[in-house]
Amino acid sequence: MAKKQQKRSIFISHRHIDRPVADVFRETIEAWTGGGVKVYQSSNAESASRISADLDEAVAGAIADCNIVLLIYTQAPGDMDWCMFECGLAQDPRTRATRVAVFHTTDAPPDPLDGLISMRLEEESVHQFAYGFHMDPQFMPGINEALAPDIEEKELLARAKDLYQKLCEVAPEKAQEHTVYDRLTVGLSYSMAEKIRHSDRNAKLSETYELANELLPRNLSLRSSSGSPEEHFNYSDVDPDTTFGDLVDRWRSDSEFADGNEWPEGVYEALTRALLSRPEREVAYPFNSLTADGSNWLMPILARHRTVPYERLIEFDLLFCRIDRKTAEGMVAAHAGE
Repeated sequence: MAKKQQKRSIFISHRHIDRPVADVFRETIEAWTGGGVKVYQSSNAESASRISADLDEAVAGAIADCNIVLLIYTQAPGDMDWCMFECGLAQDPRTRATRVAVFHTTDAPPDPLDGLISMRLEEESVHQFAYGFHMDPQFMPGINEALAPDIEEKELLARAKDLYQKLCEVAPEKAQEHTVYDRLTVGLSYSMAEKIRHSDRNAKLSETYELANELLPRNLSLRSSSGSPEEHFNYSDVDPDTTFGDLVDRWRSDSEFADGNEWPEGVYEALTRALLSRPEREVAYPFNSLTADGSNWLMPILARHRTVPYERLIEFDLLFCRIDRKTAEGMVAAHAGE
């Protein structure tokens, strides 16, 4: 007898004030799948008092049987208790394996939701959601099969763009932000990260650094950015296949200060220490920007790192902070003379 195919389902948890955002997700998912994915939508999320009163059995059953709980969180004021309770039901180990993801319009989800899969109101983040939804066989726990593995890239991009535009129309206006430092987010696969961790278990730390210097340049993909970090490496734009190592190579080729400057190795060491959960060390290697005036010097700083489970990646946020030119050149000269 053929094994019965498991039904895919998503539960959208939201406050009453965020219903327009939830409606966009529900209508979009239903349109994408033609009803192939059952979408439940929290209908009385404004009533936090129900946590201590009668629990709607239909809602509880839907959460217990769903693959994903998508929690909507915006800057709009409101009580999140009921939504948090729904997320708690989803993570009950006695029920079906469920992934909890957070869609938010803030820079980060609220503290109780930190560590869950996070989707920001940004075009790149929405595209990642669309890609995982259609192409990733691990996106929905318990299914182990991609929803639409043969979808054309052009169609996938169009769907992601359409969802992003619709979300922008209904999401509460985001507070205005200005980037202080250029940020570059790079990604490393779980498999490459494990090679480095395995080396640390079987070799001296210095040998692990050597391995990281070999693996990281060509295996750090460029994920996203804010500001214009690519301009510091004489790139006007980067294509999907560009790696962090390509940026470094361009800098080494075009910078008059490349000889003896080991700032890339300093970055690789910082990333390695983060992978190994070792305390960070002082940042000591600045480099000159290749922007038109050539007068800017930058200190690369690893700000944070996080896992992206459904893509099996680790992301690292690198900030490029301005530093006084005279100080920077003195630091480079001192290191070169060691």
